[in-house]
Amino acid sequence: MKRLSLLAIFAVTLGAASAHAADAKPGNCAVWAEESSKTVATDARFEGETKTSIVAALDSFAKAQRSLMESQMEQAYKDAAAFGWDKAKVDAMTAQSEEAMRKGFRTSTMAPNKLYMDHLMKLNGCIQANPNDSQYGMPRADFIAALEKSIPIVRGG
Repeated sequence: MKRLSLLAIFAVTLGAASAHAADAKPGNCAVWAEESSKTVATDARFEGETKTSIVAALDSFAKAQRSLMESQMEQAYKDAAAFGWDKAKVDAMTAQSEEAMRKGFRTSTMAPNKLYMDHLMKLNGCIQANPNDSQYGMPRADFIAALEKSIPIVRGG
């Protein structure tokens, strides 16, 4: 059986990925990775080294994306000042947005401790938008390889 490739499986979503560029902003990618990591850690289908390596990769990516987002906040504060918003307002809106994303991570029909292809699709959008190793906190290829391990598990049940 041919090895499944995360990028090959999602190749058909390439056009859609650009349409969802907002989903792939660093803050959003950090939330998707954080929530995915917590889910994999509690998903009984993931075991042993596979679980450990996927959680570590997601945590590394989340940390790198969070750091990237924080480095961009100074400019966000300056841009928001044009609308009369201060730092406190921007921070509050950012927190509200993150909370909404966390609540929307699962639909009402998704089990609470189960990773779905929907989640991998969100992460794939982040992969498409982040071509540099520095955006992962590890080599990008290693992150992709870790996520590729999840595909047969998620597809199988």
